[in-house]
Amino acid sequence: MTMAAAQARMLTLTLYKSDLEYRLMSITNQKQALAMQSSAYAAAYAENGGTGSLENDPYMLAIQYQDKALETEQKTLETQQQAASTDLESIKKLVENNVKNDFKLNLGM
Repeated sequence: MTMAAAQARMLTLTLYKSDLEYRLMSITNQKQALAMQSSAYAAAYAENGGTGSLENDPYMLAIQYQDKALETEQKTLETQQQAASTDLESIKKLVENNVKNDFKLNLGM
């Protein structure tokens, strides 16, 4: 891999990792909003004299389903981010080795 191609790949991977981090942050914000919604719903339920459990409440089940979907997406993104980090480290190591080899060849070390 040429230096220019390695640099382009590093920039692409850095951009990809940044996008993944933004998406993970967005998911975290959405999960926090769902937690606030469920908390507010439970408080309103208790305030209105509701008794019993909210386990089978359709609204709470919908929130739990959304949270599960976000959790699954978050795990997928974290796996992709880890793969991108590994790939980025290997490209950095390749560039470093190429630079060392070039100095050895050019300087006769």
